[in-house]
Amino acid sequence: MIDQQQMADAAQAAVEHAAHRGVFLNFMPSSVMLLDMVLQELYDLKNKDGATMEQIGNVAQVYGAYLGETMLRTGLADLGFAWDLFENGEPCLMREGSEDVLRPLTRCFKRIINGPEADVIYFYSWCFDAVYTEMGITEGRAIERFELEPGKIDAFRACELLNDEYLFLPPEEVIWDGRGHHFIRDVKGNADKFYDDNELMKGVVSLTREAKDLFETVEKDEELMVHDGNIHPALYRAIGEGDLTGITIFVLMTYKDVLKIEGSGDSYTVIYEERLARGIPGFYEVMGNFIYDLRAYNGVNGRFEVNFKHTSFETTALDPLDVMLEGCGLEEDKVIEVI
Repeated sequence: MIDQQQMADAAQAAVEHAAHRGVFLNFMPSSVMLLDMVLQELYDLKNKDGATMEQIGNVAQVYGAYLGETMLRTGLADLGFAWDLFENGEPCLMREGSEDVLRPLTRCFKRIINGPEADVIYFYSWCFDAVYTEMGITEGRAIERFELEPGKIDAFRACELLNDEYLFLPPEEVIWDGRGHHFIRDVKGNADKFYDDNELMKGVVSLTREAKDLFETVEKDEELMVHDGNIHPALYRAIGEGDLTGITIFVLMTYKDVLKIEGSGDSYTVIYEERLARGIPGFYEVMGNFIYDLRAYNGVNGRFEVNFKHTSFETTALDPLDVMLEGCGLEEDKVIEVI
């Protein structure tokens, strides 16, 4: 066994150490982002200061204690977790009657040694996701408000999360296979956005996983495909490598003021930067099919109407498009019905 107060005291030492660096930790989920900033600073300094592995280990222990205490105080203690010694003598979070072993001290050590690839924000969220899954907990989670049912995100709420920059698809994570489709290595969560929503910090991993399933499902619809040779070059930078597909439509929704879907039921409005209609043949029909796929993912059938409203912004995502591409057309107050 391990003295629980000893670990709480070590966590408090981390609070005081961080305060000397101008960072104020408060054992709330959002403070994990601040913790990651401190560990990044230590990562940057480790080579410059010539810190030994023993010194790094000592610092990692107190910050690992803080991370573990935060996890306990924000939900894991209520689920039966407490500090205990792993078989190698390492203080870990464990639950009686379970093989779950969460290792916050090791994660903080790796964060200082390896840098951002071992960020503690992801670790915090991943642990809650793994515990909820292992214990079969589906209710009372912050992600519920974005789901149709446990484990399945609402397609239109996912689009809102892209528009509002909670989720994003970095170019390096979207891969063109050269044969007509894209695939996603990883959907990313914007830590700056989640910082303002303490409870949602626990659901970042769940949210990105469920969004990835939606994006990959819509990608299968070949009716959404427009060959890149038929698209105006002004749009290439925003769309990325390859043809226009379901995934790249989601990518367009990550850029501010480029593409947005509003509405519900049987009436929707697509707000789009006019260069999309001027540079993508059949843009209106493609978006009608795209909304059809979102509804199908949500289990909704029946005919619906789509209204289109175009805007013109000085967005840096799209290059200048002075001459409309042949086969394209910009239509005022365009309305289509999809059956």
